[in-house]
Amino acid sequence: GSLEGKREQKSYKALLEDPMLKFSGLYQETCSDLYVTCQVFAEGKPLALPVRTSYKAFSTRWNWNEWLKLPVKYPDLPRNAQVALTIWDVYGPGKAIPVGGTTVSLFGKYGMFRQGMHDLKVWPNVEADGSEPTKTPGRTSSTVSEDQMSRLAKLTKSHRQGHMVKVDWLDRLTFREIEMINEREKRSSNFMYLMIEFRCVKCDDKEYGIVYYEKDGDESSPILTSPEIVKIPDPQMSMENLVESKHHKLARSLRSGPSDHDLKPNATTRDQLNIIVSYPPTKQLTYEEQDLVWKFRYYLTHQEKALTKFLKCVNWDLPQEAKQALELLGKWKPMDVEDSLELLSSHFTNPTVRRYAVARLQQADDEDLLMYLLQLVQALKYENFDDIKNGLEPSKRDSQGSMSETMTTSGSNASEIDSSQIMSPIPPVSSPPLTSKTKELAENENLDVSHTIYLV
Repeated sequence: GSLEGKREQKSYKALLEDPMLKFSGLYQETCSDLYVTCQVFAEGKPLALPVRTSYKAFSTRWNWNEWLKLPVKYPDLPRNAQVALTIWDVYGPGKAIPVGGTTVSLFGKYGMFRQGMHDLKVWPNVEADGSEPTKTPGRTSSTVSEDQMSRLAKLTKSHRQGHMVKVDWLDRLTFREIEMINEREKRSSNFMYLMIEFRCVKCDDKEYGIVYYEKDGDESSPILTSPEIVKIPDPQMSMENLVESKHHKLARSLRSGPSDHDLKPNATTRDQLNIIVSYPPTKQLTYEEQDLVWKFRYYLTHQEKALTKFLKCVNWDLPQEAKQALELLGKWKPMDVEDSLELLSSHFTNPTVRRYAVARLQQADDEDLLMYLLQLVQALKYENFDDIKNGLEPSKRDSQGSMSETMTTSGSNASEIDSSQIMSPIPPVSSPPLTSKTKELAENENLDVSHTIYLV
């Protein structure tokens, strides 16, 4: 390849700012020692390391006449591959500055690898840009002269490919005239042009063209402009996971009960248990955290804050597991009154657990209960009113009264609640016989209470 055109020298102000420019190749009397680097890009990313021309001393023109072998095979080149050529000049010890850069695609419009001579426009003082679209295109038609050169290049390509009748004496005259026109157009423009040649492929003295080929590349792939949501039924979606169920039964087995009495956590496990206990009520425990709380349930019986976390770990659908939990509930350290409100939420449907919460609330003063009145009214919608109505029937009221007498005569302490007390229903409050006037007042009060509950 060769470089044609005149390099524009820097201004006197640039020399004052950078005195090293005086010693660069730009101010030499003869042609400076330029070299060219070549690198293949695709979609703005380099495909291989750059290669460069060897050193050559120039006298009157820059002419390398050297073949550069790119470290990329033809089958590895993508369709949008392009080669970036940058011309460099020595600026100082171990430093070079770009004279200009140009970029050209390796495949033509119809997917054929380029062949023959090509004049590429050099963009001054910049490196070749390998992005897509490139900022340093070598083939442009922005001016009339470039349109003329591009038209002659297309005609030369058609003649080389055999699309024109070849006449030797006329071809020699035509190509000589084309060279003169190109020289004249290049001199009239302010740009430099780099002439490069792509090697022609020959086999048995016959030229062949390299065409980009991709297997099944001509087939069109269907693309949905508006994607449709397809519902695929999964018959196992709502079914029980047998692996998790078996693991749960093994972890909560009755055989591990006696061995869990003496379990003590180490420092790491103790810190993890403290973190679990400090979780807010809305925090959902993972399966691993639930198994950990169940494993050290006897160790946690001395922490009143851990009771709600333990009850969340219980699978109340399993009778044996629910029985263990209720037995351990009577041995647990009594929880605070304000914490018992959580047991009246929708997460706890077991009636024994809810009676435990009511029993803890009975230990509070009336002034404290007024503070939780809104939460208590909200908890009514989670109660089973059928059980409440059945408990208020006259036939069952006597049995509840006898059970309440046994509870009061048991001599249990108010601060410690036994499991037998939790299992028994709450005794009704006895009242004196009502007169006609008191009946009217009672009916009015009941009407007000019913309206209050309805409004809430």
